[in-house]
Amino acid sequence: VASRGLGDVYKRQVLHVASPFLLENPQHEDDLIKPAVDGTLRLMSACAKAKIEKLVLTSSVVAIQIGHVDKNDFDESDWSITENCPPYPKSKTLAEQAAWDFIGRLPEQHKFSLTVLNPALVTGPMLSDDIGTSNELIFQMITGRMPACPRLHMGVVDVRDVAKAHVHVMNEPSTDGMRIIMSQNELLFSNIGKVLRSEGFAKAPIHEIPTFLIKFLALFVSQLKGIRPSVGKVIRLNKKKAMKYFKNNIKETKEHNMIVDMERNDLSRICEPSSVIISKKKYVEEYKHLYHYVTTIKGVIKKNISIKNIIQSMMPGGSVIG
Repeated sequence: VASRGLGDVYKRQVLHVASPFLLENPQHEDDLIKPAVDGTLRLMSACAKAKIEKLVLTSSVVAIQIGHVDKNDFDESDWSITENCPPYPKSKTLAEQAAWDFIGRLPEQHKFSLTVLNPALVTGPMLSDDIGTSNELIFQMITGRMPACPRLHMGVVDVRDVAKAHVHVMNEPSTDGMRIIMSQNELLFSNIGKVLRSEGFAKAPIHEIPTFLIKFLALFVSQLKGIRPSVGKVIRLNKKKAMKYFKNNIKETKEHNMIVDMERNDLSRICEPSSVIISKKKYVEEYKHLYHYVTTIKGVIKKNISIKNIIQSMMPGGSVIG
């Protein structure tokens, strides 16, 4: 947003989704820090003048987890230690801190709600030919330009889930004033390589470069300086807050309820009248690569019902369609 402001804003929510991200460290850290911090503050000033209702700010988990020496478990109460941060994590940390400070200093008549999303490495399909810096890492892996992996352990999240989260929190007052970590799973780069190989990308690397070698080379190679503080470190991100809020996503809830109704109807064909019940509703099961809504439905099967009758009654499965 330019310093001109937002102009005639007729919608009352704003999404701030952009901040410079480079694989290589810049010649000077301010090349990243100033655009991130100043751009955030310009936008927030324009939002205050336009009297918007809510701003959703895209930060990052690198504003949470970087620079800690003896810490592996992180939640939304944590902040990266800027003195120990490379330029990009430092820029994200300072920009987010500036946003919260701005909100705290606003006069009451100009205050608006703020929710901050802190996604991990965002990958997935793009809307343009520009694949983005995060996807560039995956591109380097599948094309063989990254023949071996640093021992990096990081969270990964699908861009479509991040997009859904922005829309959800934009219209969800209960998330006002919150930071929310978004990470589907935390993986080693070598494990990402194994996933890519299982999908047919034979050049994806699965072998790791020794950590001591990466840290030594980072003294001379600019592309490695940014990962030096994180290489060899295990990261565990607390995702409970995201699961709590996004469990109430309207679209996902409607789809899930539709499937539950279909399965209850199918079960009623082979169960005793009034015996079909929901014993446990809409809980989240965690799998290696995803979280899944689950509802448990039970019923008492009628007498003389065969396996064939069950299959005929339950197919095609609503859960398969879903």
